[in-house]
Amino acid sequence: MTDYREHYYQSPDGLTLYAKIYNPNQKDQTILCMHGLTRNSADFDAVAEHLSEHYRVISVDQRGRGNSEWDPDINHYTPLNYVQDMWALLDGLHIDQVALIGTSMGGLMSIMMGAEAPNRIMGIVLNDIGPQIESKGLERIKNYIGQDNSYNSWQHLADITKEIHGQVFPNYRNEDWLKMAKRTGCVGEDGMIRMNYDPALAKPVHVGQKAAIPLDLWSSFDALKGKKILTIRGELSDILSIDVLDKMARNHKGLKTHTVPNEGHAPMMDDKATLAVIDLWAEQVFGGN
Repeated sequence: MTDYREHYYQSPDGLTLYAKIYNPNQKDQTILCMHGLTRNSADFDAVAEHLSEHYRVISVDQRGRGNSEWDPDINHYTPLNYVQDMWALLDGLHIDQVALIGTSMGGLMSIMMGAEAPNRIMGIVLNDIGPQIESKGLERIKNYIGQDNSYNSWQHLADITKEIHGQVFPNYRNEDWLKMAKRTGCVGEDGMIRMNYDPALAKPVHVGQKAAIPLDLWSSFDALKGKKILTIRGELSDILSIDVLDKMARNHKGLKTHTVPNEGHAPMMDDKATLAVIDLWAEQVFGGN
């Protein structure tokens, strides 16, 4: 397994945040990986290890997740604040230009970052997300996030995870559910296992704060013209519809797409076919082809 360097840094409002830096000595070609709403940097372990053979890869824990500090003000749990955290990370590491891989919420952040500072963003992978989110999928997510439950074993959490996401990953075996449980959970001081995020981050989503889940980013997406964009969609996705993907392709003539069969929201991007299309995207981004 490829080693990574742990990196702690300060957010603009003083939180201590965490990132993993793979292949830290590679200075010119950097890929920043940003996870979904309740996830953390562990989702990118396989992708980061694979890409770090050629590139510097940074995967982050957004505020309130993983090893990053929880925010005492839940109103700060918004993509706009997360984006500012990412600029602080990049500025602190003196990274002027970067390519982005964003899953779900991380993809929304990627669109926002590309529109805000187009000269700094070299290319984007959007993993099962687009400028418009399907309401059915959003309601499904609202049904399970923020529950402050505890579990007495990893198998217990794996079983609950299967109950919630079984339709999304119909081909997963028990070992796959255990892996997902260990990516998304953590052991508390009492020895019980809990989800590895601040349950309070769900509150702005539940009450429908527009800043928590931006539902229409078409104008920002349209500002990405000329960028090398790869959109990955799970065949069973209820977040990124085929109609939205088709509209994205019409609006962005250079858009490349890849569908992951028998998976929904959001593909783990660790299968050979998906890694191959990500490799091609990275070669085009950094090679200028």
